[in-house]
Amino acid sequence: PTVAAHRGKIYHLETNPPPAAVMHRVNQRADDTPETVKQRLAIYKSNLTSVLGAFDKGDAGIKSIPVVATIDGSRKPDLVYTDVRAAIAERSYATTKFVAVS
Repeated sequence: PTVAAHRGKIYHLETNPPPAAVMHRVNQRADDTPETVKQRLAIYKSNLTSVLGAFDKGDAGIKSIPVVATIDGSRKPDLVYTDVRAAIAERSYATTKFVAVS
């Protein structure tokens, strides 16, 4: 269960408990239960396929590339950042329309 103090710090009762001096100020959402998390994840997964399907077929412009990029977010942050920047750059360039001016 995740709890947050009024100053915006995020704690977890098992993995990152708040200091004893702060414990009286923490709030836990009433719906922060394993059952609720499972339900939210199920809804997320059921919606994900249709949302990705709507964007993955897109033609981003000059080059025919999908609008959606798949990036492995489990790697080191600097590697993920590099891939995100490359995906954005590729899609930004592809959507740029060049107009001949005479």
